[in-house]
Amino acid sequence: RGVTTLFVSDLHLDAAYPDAGEQFLRFLAREAGEAEALYVLGDLFEVWIGDDARQPGRFEWDAANVLADAASRRTMAFMAGNRDFLVGAAMLKACGVAALPDPTLLSAWGQRVLLTHGDELCLADTAYQQFRRDVRSDTWRRAFLAKPLAEREQIAARLSREQIVEGQRLSREWKPGQALGKSKLKPALVAEQAPPSMQLTQASFTGRFPGLVVFEAIPVL
Repeated sequence: RGVTTLFVSDLHLDAAYPDAGEQFLRFLAREAGEAEALYVLGDLFEVWIGDDARQPGRFEWDAANVLADAASRRTMAFMAGNRDFLVGAAMLKACGVAALPDPTLLSAWGQRVLLTHGDELCLADTAYQQFRRDVRSDTWRRAFLAKPLAEREQIAARLSREQIVEGQRLSREWKPGQALGKSKLKPALVAEQAPPSMQLTQASFTGRFPGLVVFEAIPVL
């Protein structure tokens, strides 16, 4: 029997939309039931305001339990996206989930496979790229995580609304063949416009990682 390896991304699970969570649970039980590896490539959650939000009765508590159960049944790896980049390494380790750097270049199935959430390649959206650099900085993280949970929830809700409005504006302005804003960059442009800051990280994990024959570091594109 061949090894089944699955990749998922952008599920945007949220307490406000429980149906999506139920669908993910069904996916884990059915389609992923026999899989030996599952890779999450960003934005599994609509928002993640910090690992300390994992408190009984909260969405984050249930989400962590689902991750831990899923990882106990198969090899599982998690790459942060632009919505859930505050998922911490300690929490992933506690859940038995391997942390994937973005990007990660793998040698698998006889070929090299680049795994990335992709938002760093949205070069036309300069405002977003600046925002991305700001919120990924240690200074911003420390300041944000020092705030009370209720305040973090308010900030996350406001930023989410702003991103929705901006996305709607970009969609209205977008024309066929034009690279405009987040998610509008054509794949053909990725190789020639890959940002110099993007480093391809060697994937080195302990234990068995089905389907991955060799892990190797490759020079920047």
